[in-house]
Amino acid sequence: MKNLFQFAIIVAGVWTFCQDINAQVDATYSIDTSYVNSYKVRFVSAYELADTLNYSFQWQFGDGESSHLPVVEHMYNEAGTYFTSLTVSGSGFSDNSFKKVKINNIVQAPNVFTPNGDGINDFWVVRTNGKSKYAVSVFTPSGSKVFEMSSYTISWDGKNPGGSDLGSGVYYYVITLNDKYVETGFFHLIR
Repeated sequence: MKNLFQFAIIVAGVWTFCQDINAQVDATYSIDTSYVNSYKVRFVSAYELADTLNYSFQWQFGDGESSHLPVVEHMYNEAGTYFTSLTVSGSGFSDNSFKKVKINNIVQAPNVFTPNGDGINDFWVVRTNGKSKYAVSVFTPSGSKVFEMSSYTISWDGKNPGGSDLGSGVYYYVITLNDKYVETGFFHLIR
């Protein structure tokens, strides 16, 4: 809700200044779900950090949790669809926005990565829900295990257990949760 009001300054009974002012309070926000942990969502208000001193923020994340920060990362406890809202108040005005966010219980492994030290795609990162501890094993085409990890977030730099770089090629992976297969597949390591 945008509001337009007019004000005037009177000095000694004389009108000296009159101007229309837009008192805009904007509750527009964006949702970023691109995190490694699929249950973590970043909510970003439309305001720059310097603007936030003049406004108050009230987030509702649809799961009973809330926040008063202009930018907040929120971790959901389970998969589902949540209806979120932001109310921004300032200068006697307020505005509301509403968005839906879908949280999936996912496990995704990339099919290629390039650990060549250029800072781009240097890690093979398995995207998980961030709430469950997964295990991953990586094998060469001949069946030799070259990587094993159990964690809430899985990331690998393309090195063997001795710390040496593995060569370019196709590798096989197995991802498990509570000793049950979740996903298996192949990926390309390119140097």
